[in-house]
Amino acid sequence: MTKALVHLDSSISCEACVIIDLAPADAENLTDVTDTLAFLASAGKLQTVQLVNRMINGSPPDELQNCQLLRILVLIHIGVEVFPSWVSTSFAKLEYLHVEGESTDTNLVELPSDLFFSMGNLHTIHLSYHANLPSLPSMVGLKTLESVYFGYLDNIKEIPSTADLPEIQVMALEGLPLVRSLPDVTQYESTLDMMFVQDVPVCCSGFLSEGFCNTTFPSCCEEIENRNGSNTGRSVSSTQDWPRG
Repeated sequence: MTKALVHLDSSISCEACVIIDLAPADAENLTDVTDTLAFLASAGKLQTVQLVNRMINGSPPDELQNCQLLRILVLIHIGVEVFPSWVSTSFAKLEYLHVEGESTDTNLVELPSDLFFSMGNLHTIHLSYHANLPSLPSMVGLKTLESVYFGYLDNIKEIPSTADLPEIQVMALEGLPLVRSLPDVTQYESTLDMMFVQDVPVCCSGFLSEGFCNTTFPSCCEEIENRNGSNTGRSVSSTQDWPRG
């Protein structure tokens, strides 16, 4: 199914660019929409960009920096490799960020270290399937952040500091083979509804207490399994079941 909301009439200022193909006919040769996105972004009115199973030429086009009212940015299977430095300062209104690669593609290889610096309204971060991404940007100061998912980032060695996240409700870490320590989230027990850790060598699952997994915490996966009389090692749904935005 393909869903597209694009207007190439120069007299029209669009607020949304939505190009979604859930079942592309040729997944190896996806349609390049770099010029389309650049055209729609040139007026600076876009508030929503959702691209699924399309291609852009390496990085978001420079015209997108004009869209300083952008609130939603979803890029799934589009071959983006680099986020330009201007992303850090141009998207101060951004609320929802979802950048998902594809396991057989190059995907992201670089993100600005200060990517989230000016994103004071950001409430959701989803970064997954970027095997060559070497590090993650700092999350310090994201006072409105409610949900973060980092998944299948093969070269990530550490999770950025989670200090000063007063609204955090969900933190999910999955498929991070080089991570050897997890953030101390005990300060957020009053707001955190779920801490999910799967396929990360440092810990099975659970809240951290003085550097150790507290698997007796009521919301811990292992504790839930024990109460249910089973210990399968996987009581929380996989990322396939997570909302995609």
